[in-house]
Amino acid sequence: MHPAAFPFLALPLLPVPAPQSGGGPVHLNATACISPEQRAEAQAAVARFLATSPSPADGSVVYPFYPQAGVHFEDLFAINFNDLDPSPGTLDWSCAPTAYTYDGHAASDTMIRSFGEQAVGVPIYAALDGTVIAAVDGNFDMVTNPTGSEPANYVIVSHGGGRFAYYWHMKMGSVAVSPGESVVAGQQIGLIGSSGFSSSPHLHFESWDGFTLVEPYAGPCNPGPSGWVDQVPADPLDTSLFLYDFAFARQPLASFVYPDEMPRDGYYEIGDPLTYWWVYLPNMPAFSTYRYELVLPSGAVAYDSGTVPFGIAEFYPFTWWWWADSTMASFAVPGTWKLRLYVNGAQIVEAPVESVASGAPTPNRAPEAITAVLGPDSPTASDTLACAITSTSILDDRDYDIVRYRYVWTVDGNVARDVASAARSDRLPAQPGGSFVTVTVTPGDGQGDGPATSVSTWVQPEPYGCGFNPAASLVVLGGEPALGSTLTLGVDNPAGTQTPGSLAFLALAGSPDPGTPCGTLIPGWGMSGPFGELLLSVVAPNPLAVLGPAAWSGPGVPAGVPTAFSTNPALVGVPLYYQGLLFDATGGGGIVFGLTEALQVVVGP
Repeated sequence: MHPAAFPFLALPLLPVPAPQSGGGPVHLNATACISPEQRAEAQAAVARFLATSPSPADGSVVYPFYPQAGVHFEDLFAINFNDLDPSPGTLDWSCAPTAYTYDGHAASDTMIRSFGEQAVGVPIYAALDGTVIAAVDGNFDMVTNPTGSEPANYVIVSHGGGRFAYYWHMKMGSVAVSPGESVVAGQQIGLIGSSGFSSSPHLHFESWDGFTLVEPYAGPCNPGPSGWVDQVPADPLDTSLFLYDFAFARQPLASFVYPDEMPRDGYYEIGDPLTYWWVYLPNMPAFSTYRYELVLPSGAVAYDSGTVPFGIAEFYPFTWWWWADSTMASFAVPGTWKLRLYVNGAQIVEAPVESVASGAPTPNRAPEAITAVLGPDSPTASDTLACAITSTSILDDRDYDIVRYRYVWTVDGNVARDVASAARSDRLPAQPGGSFVTVTVTPGDGQGDGPATSVSTWVQPEPYGCGFNPAASLVVLGGEPALGSTLTLGVDNPAGTQTPGSLAFLALAGSPDPGTPCGTLIPGWGMSGPFGELLLSVVAPNPLAVLGPAAWSGPGVPAGVPTAFSTNPALVGVPLYYQGLLFDATGGGGIVFGLTEALQVVVGP
């Protein structure tokens, strides 16, 4: 076997000194999140509001989403919930053996990765529509060891139904609302910070029905219906270990402590004595072990640490660890090395690092391409919209920079929100039915941008009219009004006053009846009464088209009539108005012409 065929065999096999390592469990927010003084302020604000605007608690309030940007188990981690044990012990809703709470805690605490993400910005949203009853700003926001005198930045919102929500620890200068202001679900009201009684940047989200504390999370130790439409974290609570963050570095790490902004680098310069890297590992089991391999550019393993205990004898909800290794210095090989890190026998990351000659250029590399989704599916005019990044949250930048995402939301072609955030999701309040919504997300690292991606959705239109035409007589069956797409609407006579086999038509206009939202009454054209309501303009050039016919099978089985849209970009943003007509030539059901409700749509890209 010739060394030239296997270049790594020709390298001097130098002894590798024992690696260095450190880190350990992180104890977060083990004291009251709200000071006694600010707790009294909050309760006084609620009392003043109830004195002038009584709002009896009815227990019906359900949150549609968690009011913090980010994705749970990726760049968000719920570290504390309400303590349900009235004694000095602790108990969370999930009955976790090591409770995700501390004695007397009265909220959910959801942490972000570090002060680095806080500096970029992570939004907090109103969880529901409501009225702001208190807002405080201007206080220091990077507290790590509270002494008892630090005031927090916060917002309190009355969400109706007797529900009051406390949004605590906000970033200084980020509070975006004022007392007395109305807010809507999904509206940004501030940014994540670490103000007040706090040890790291997080949202303390506290719920009250009047003066009764509420735990919205449901599970074995808090049975009953959940206070969330879609509870995340879900029941049963996922307590499995996961990789929360990772990076290489080019400087010693022993002096850093969470939640410092950690050093990050994707390069190793030959001549550096050590290679450094660090990880955040939530949900660390007792007696956990690690093993790592450093892999040469050729693919050969240069060093295998073997299995090593972390040295912890109990479960910890949050840990961080660092290593320093001289293998790359010993081999001095340029190219792309890889680190494979295993915890408890399972590989949790294979991370590249570029080895270059001392003094060689180390140009910035923009973030990797991303993928995203926009939800919910088939949103209605009452749904807030959420865009979430679905591509990797660890290897998203070859230099391991904190990635900030620019979210540009457009509604019918007009910019509705433009924000840069360190969070892997963003929200837009509910939009009118028939709107076409697009969000374009561009990842950046402060020096360059990666490729942008766009996702779109169509908000299901709401029928209009003044009640003369029956409900559900014109419905969306499929598709969307977008360039190159087909939208199929269904024409129905729910009253059954026409004969199966009647012909369904769609009239298409560029404007509604002049009396919108009502229309012009036409005698004898009603499906369920003496009058039908014409809801489209019939003034030239309207109607623009009459589509169909399609055979109607009977009540509850709408006849589908398609509209195929061209790829002409001039159509984007154009509003269109549809109304159905069912023609029964036999008159067997008593009605020849029957008018449906009308729908407005806007053509999307």
